Amino acid sequence: MPTPAPFEQLVRTVDEWQREGVGAVLARVAEYRGFGGARRGELLAINVRGEQAGELLRGTATATILASATPMLSRRRGAAIVDVRVPSDEAVAAGLSCGGEATIIAASLSEVPDRLWAALRMRTSVALAARSSSPETVLVVSQDGATAGSLGDLDLDTRVIDRVRELLDTGVAVAERFAGDVLLQIYHPVRRLLVVGEGELADAILRQAELLEWDSTWAADLETAQRQLVGLGSSDGVVVLTHSAAVDAPVLAAALRGAVGYVGALGSRGTQARRADQLRALGLEPGEIARIYGPVGLDIRASAPAETAVAICAEILAVAAGRQPISLRDSSRPIHAEAEAVAV
Repeated sequence: MPTPAPFEQLVRTVDEWQREGVGAVLARVAEYRGFGGARRGELLAINVRGEQAGELLRGTATATILASATPMLSRRRGAAIVDVRVPSDEAVAAGLSCGGEATIIAASLSEVPDRLWAALRMRTSVALAARSSSPETVLVVSQDGATAGSLGDLDLDTRVIDRVRELLDTGVAVAERFAGDVLLQIYHPVRRLLVVGEGELADAILRQAELLEWDSTWAADLETAQRQLVGLGSSDGVVVLTHSAAVDAPVLAAALRGAVGYVGALGSRGTQARRADQLRALGLEPGEIARIYGPVGLDIRASAPAETAVAICAEILAVAAGRQPISLRDSSRPIHAEAEAVAV
């Protein structure tokens, strides 16, 4: 079994604290001002024993959060807004690109809705909204449309839910201020990537995915691929590199019929046409087949495996964010840079 990604490990750790009845505080950044290089969508949990899980702002805000968390840890209730300022020299020393200011919400676990944890456990995107005037008043919206809690104003709840659904569809972790005093945070599960096929390109994609801190794996045969497809969702991706009809068509069909957000396939335009015929024979509709990004990757004139891996992973990110860069699928230009040079 692969090692859980840091975010998933935090959820498991906090679940264990809750089973043990250990009081804890959860902190999250609700608004960034500066802090280039900071990861969005992070969580920090601190329990009454002083144990920590997760991290915010590379640890630069931990001391400030601890000072605010101590009263909540003792009474196991409450929530507070914490404003932090980190000078650039301190931020750079911690690994950030620059300093900045941030608004952080720290709350006892008893103030954190169960629906948030349920969504995180199930690897479902979820949004958390709170009012700066009353940070313990929380509205949770999960990607399936389910809601829990209220901000105390039904009209405001409706407007926040509409905005949150737009943000959830982007697939990007977000922290922003809305309607004056409402602080929104969007959380997405760690991306999982399944690479079907072997060789230098497969290795390059897996290395690139590791740099991006994705939970990636590979399969060389149909049985393994079908097993690893189970559980992949809208934040995840599948990239098929094989040219075996016995493998790539069934894998693509399963990914398209499932909830996988990104489905890519390596190969020439002729190979893509052949796969489309096979998928139609398997009963897939034209709209389903059109979801395949094939030829896979952004049109950045990649030639070496490492460059192609960057093009593929960048396309996965762009699709998740709802951006529309030029994809090889939508271009009529040659796939390889050297082929284009010859054509000219």
